[in-house]
Amino acid sequence: MTGSAREVLGGPCSSLRHTMKARSDQTLVHDLRELIAALDRRVPCLEREGERDIALDAKALKRTALKRIAELERSLSAPAIGTVGQETE
Repeated sequence: MTGSAREVLGGPCSSLRHTMKARSDQTLVHDLRELIAALDRRVPCLEREGERDIALDAKALKRTALKRIAELERSLSAPAIGTVGQETE
């Protein structure tokens, strides 16, 4: 089997796997940004019972989502280590 065929069929250092993971991470970043936009659109009605707690939870969720986006973007911009030119049997 040639090296390129091994990569396409899912060898351990497959560039296809790396591409799929990057795409999954990009999708997750997109979804997290949509979540943040939805949280930002929500207007709390503080006169309703429990609304203050919901607003605080939304703020914490947004902070966590922003932190995760930053982590994912760092991993997407980092070069893949050990995937170029390696073949395994």
